[in-house]
Amino acid sequence: IWEHISEAVNELDTLVYPHKLPDHPRRLRSKYEKYVDYGFESLIHGGHGNNSASKTKLEEQEGLLNRLLSDHRNLDNTQIANLYNMVASLLEWKKISASTVANNREKTEMLTTGGRRGLTEFRNSQTMQHKRKAPECALYYWTMDGWDVELLYQKTEIDKKGYNNTSYHNRLAVVIILDVTCKYPIGYAIGSHETPGLIKQALRNAINHTAELFGTRYKPLQLQSDHYGKGALTPLYEALTDKYTPARVKNAKSKVIEPYFGRLNKEYCQFLPNWSGFGITSRKDKQPNTEMLNKYRHQFPDELGVRKQISTIIEAERSKKHKSYMEAFAKLPIEQRIELNDESYLYWFGDSSKYTNRLEASGLNVKILGEARCYDSFDKQFRMLGNLDWQIRFDTENLDRVLAVNADGSQRFILQEKYIQPMALAERKEGDALALNQVNDFNRELEESVVEFNTHNYAVVGRLMEDERLNGTLTKLMLVNSNGQHKNIKNQLKQKTAQLQARTDRKEKQETVKVWREEQDDYLNDKLDLSKYL
Repeated sequence: IWEHISEAVNELDTLVYPHKLPDHPRRLRSKYEKYVDYGFESLIHGGHGNNSASKTKLEEQEGLLNRLLSDHRNLDNTQIANLYNMVASLLEWKKISASTVANNREKTEMLTTGGRRGLTEFRNSQTMQHKRKAPECALYYWTMDGWDVELLYQKTEIDKKGYNNTSYHNRLAVVIILDVTCKYPIGYAIGSHETPGLIKQALRNAINHTAELFGTRYKPLQLQSDHYGKGALTPLYEALTDKYTPARVKNAKSKVIEPYFGRLNKEYCQFLPNWSGFGITSRKDKQPNTEMLNKYRHQFPDELGVRKQISTIIEAERSKKHKSYMEAFAKLPIEQRIELNDESYLYWFGDSSKYTNRLEASGLNVKILGEARCYDSFDKQFRMLGNLDWQIRFDTENLDRVLAVNADGSQRFILQEKYIQPMALAERKEGDALALNQVNDFNRELEESVVEFNTHNYAVVGRLMEDERLNGTLTKLMLVNSNGQHKNIKNQLKQKTAQLQARTDRKEKQETVKVWREEQDDYLNDKLDLSKYL
């Protein structure tokens, strides 16, 4: 029977059923009998675990080899073997070959990668990674980064000698704000290179785009960025979100926006004639034909043309994912929708006026984009701070409302552009009377508050002057009117107080009569309704 078994074993496909069973029937039978007597141990080679044949069995020998394997110069197997053998010849050790180094490299890969490739590579390739899923609701998680777009443009400059020099290797950078929910590019800004100013423009575009989509400016609940410009931009990041979580330095895996750039490059940029390739670390057989690029370089677009190409790509992405993103916003609970008011928006994203201005009777007169404008506020506190210098922050797309900010940012007021009233009554239109009455009512209330303020002070000082301890003092002699009289001031005070009280009583009486008339009307209406059924 062992001959038949041996034939069956030899006919087995070793790719499907890999094995090391003997070919001869007699040796196959011997292998079986040994397995019956000794079990699984009979299948283990006698030299397994035996260090007698190892050429690096001493602790010093293993330590030297591992030290060379983890050297920061990233030496190859032959170099390490040569260095090791130089020491081995002096200490009478057995010499090793490059294959021995290769075997040890595989065994200690996890232990030596950090020294040979660095801590970042060790964390990315050897440590345990987190498994994450994308959020289901819009505005839950935004991430951002800069991308040097792989699209070339030509630029002509005049050198010192007055000659035109044209270069064709130029590229633009774009900062993209990505909502991770469905990888929707919620904001972007294009520039020559990544700067804190460009990042700020991208964030402003993102905030304004939420207003375009949802009718109101909204903040994200979480924002992630790298560490570029972190010192200057952290206050802005923290003001825009409830949780600002910067990515760990050199940890590209934590930013889902990195592979997103690669997808844009492959899905859009690669089909354009001015595409420059994937990157310097990519394989050469995947790169474009540089000879053809050089031949077509005169047809490359200029900077404005590439800006249009990038904008078209981003808008195409937005259009493709618009429906799914709106559905993701609909899932966002109402209590988690955090609006960004006009004051915060203008403070963080508004352009600033070149000079400061002080409040005048006509309002705050400023010059914005070379044009004189006048702004004011119906907030009494703003007029109380007329001694401060104000800087104006504005949105060029809407100059009807601006933000006035003092030097340290502690005082902020939203100002409205002054309503222009026609001088001639014949030119009055709808809304003029309403705006006129609004100013008059405000001024009337302002005057009353000033009168009440001074009335209160007169009363307080009047009681103070009755203190006998102030008799004959210079202070008491100075607190008189121009005629040197106290009684007139006291009488005027009483008269003014009586007028204010009468005005208050008159308003209360009018309100009482109004309520009484409304009750009478309700009673008569009810009585008329009942008469139908009597």
